[in-house]
Order: sequence, then C-alpha cells, then structure tokens
Amino acid sequence: MTQKIAIILARSGSKGIPKKNLTKIKEHSLLGYAILSALGSEVFDRVIVSTDGQEIAQEAQKYGAEVIMRPVDLASDNASSISGVVHALDNLNIEKGTVCLLQATSPLRTAKHIQEAYKMWSIQNQGCVVSACESEHHPYKFLIETNNEYLPIHDLRDLESPRQKLSKAYRPNGAIYFNRIEEIMEKQRFFISPINLYIMSEEDSVDIDTMNDIQRAEQILEKRMSHQDSSVSV
Repeated sequence: MTQKIAIILARSGSKGIPKKNLTKIKEHSLLGYAILSALGSEVFDRVIVSTDGQEIAQEAQKYGAEVIMRPVDLASDNASSISGVVHALDNLNIEKGTVCLLQATSPLRTAKHIQEAYKMWSIQNQGCVVSACESEHHPYKFLIETNNEYLPIHDLRDLESPRQKLSKAYRPNGAIYFNRIEEIMEKQRFFISPINLYIMSEEDSVDIDTMNDIQRAEQILEKRMSHQDSSVSV
C-alpha cells in the first residue's frame, strides 16, 4: 500500500533569527503551526520532522509528529532541502507513494490549503503540485548581469510594456510541494514536469526570514482572530 508522507525540515541553526523554527507567533511556534496544519488536513499517513536539534525534536513530538534526526552536514546553511527529504525517505525505507514538503517558515499555510493542494495532486498524480502566489514584480521587468553586460530576462520591449499586457507571473512561496516519492528519489528535485501551481494569496504566502516577517505574520493573525471574534459576537 502506498503512503502519503508529510516532511517538515527544521534545522536548529539560523543566521537571521536565532532558533527560528522554535520562534512563537501568537499561540504556537513556527514548527507547531506546520505540524498542526499537516495533522489537521487529515491528508497524511505520517507527519515527519527532520532535524539536527534535540530541542526541535522535543517540540515536534509535543505537537504529535514523528522525528528523524538529520546529520549536521545535511542541516548546514549550504545543504539543500532535497537532500533532507531524500535522507528522511531513505530512513523511512519508503519507495512509493506521495511526499509533501511543508516549509516550517510558512505559518499562514493552513490545513485547508493542504487539502486543496492535495485535491489537485490526487487528480494529477505526476510531476508536482507547488504552492505559489502572484509575483509582485514581473520578472520580465528584470535585468541580469552577464559578462559585465545587463540583459533583459526575456525581451527589451518588455521593460517598457505595461504590466497589464504581460502574462501573469507567479513565484513559488515554499509552503507546499507535492511529489511522487519515486520521482523525488530518481530525479533529486521538487520541480518536475508537468508543474501545477496551487495559488495562495500574497498574505498567506508570508515566509519568515526576518523579524519584520514575524511582525507581519502576527499582525495578520491578530486581524483574523479579531474578525472571527466579531463574527461570533454578532
């Protein structure tokens, strides 16, 4: 029987915010929000936290997740997310099924988001389903430096085109990645064709990297809690 596995990568080190994955926003830590959304979705057979830190392991178990200890070299600043996922799957000895990477730094991703993304995945069941939001800045308006020359991403004319005339552009927000385990193990990457995007709002796509991001997430959660309270009181 194939399994559906959620993997949350949560290393102990962080340059920007010390112990970032344990940082609390309102009632829960970042790691706690990730685990609660995974368990609350009722999509997965197992929810796994991969970490190199005992404190994070204890936090994961407190919220009801299983823990796999990751070697330090796979939890460094230079280590890739795919290496952490492959290590976890190797340890679980699971070769077939569905794997979903849930970024711990996306506290506004909810169980409903996961359910909706999984519904897309259950129809497609190949390539990948990746969460994304509409890009605030269109990439065709960018220049890249190549051999001391600045070149457009696509076409010079795009730099002066009204945004409304350009195709919509989306950026992956890191919150959700659905893949087949077989393809992840074979190709060692998340973005596998055909790519299907699960679109989230820019607000729900907040990715915690700085203290400003934490403050923004807190403000959004406070606003939503206030709205819920007012709805109940009416």
